[in-house]
Amino acid sequence: MHDEGEPLAAIALALGRTQRDARWLLAAAELLGTDVSPTKMIVRAAVEAGDCSALVATLSTLTYTATECAPYPTEGARRGTWDEVRFAYIHGYLSAEEFNAVRRAAAPPDA
Repeated sequence: MHDEGEPLAAIALALGRTQRDARWLLAAAELLGTDVSPTKMIVRAAVEAGDCSALVATLSTLTYTATECAPYPTEGARRGTWDEVRFAYIHGYLSAEEFNAVRRAAAPPDA
């Protein structure tokens, strides 16, 4: 939509988001580039108002990683790819039905 010259207000309306959220999504999609990760696929689908069933089908085929604890001296945690899907669900980019379909199909760690 953005590539087609649609104004921000029209994009926000189509996505069911505020203009601020739509602006953030457009900026994020541009920064993310074309590498494949759950976050990138989800953001791209949101920005492009893509087919959610295709997104769910693709997400369902991925192999997910769990959060890993970093050893001393760095400590902390390195987020796994399943956290990206969980984050998208929590923030409304995936519906409960879509999230559960991916979880059932992919059998992610810590699900």
